[in-house]
Amino acid sequence: MTLDRVALEEHGFNLEITSRLLREPGSGSDIPVYQKTYFYFKTVDCAQVPEVNEEVDSLIPGMLIT
Repeated sequence: MTLDRVALEEHGFNLEITSRLLREPGSGSDIPVYQKTYFYFKTVDCAQVPEVNEEVDSLIPGMLIT
């Protein structure tokens, strides 16, 4: 299951996308590689964290958040 099918943004999560240009040390290749990271987050009061964990568990079956 991919995260785009889960539609976390429709459930109040925010998305932050970062891109970095990397060179893998020791790989023997000097070819740069782009790494793109997708970070989903939801800002809530500390007391709501267990509820958000349950929400993620229900949206992404098989994912265990502890």
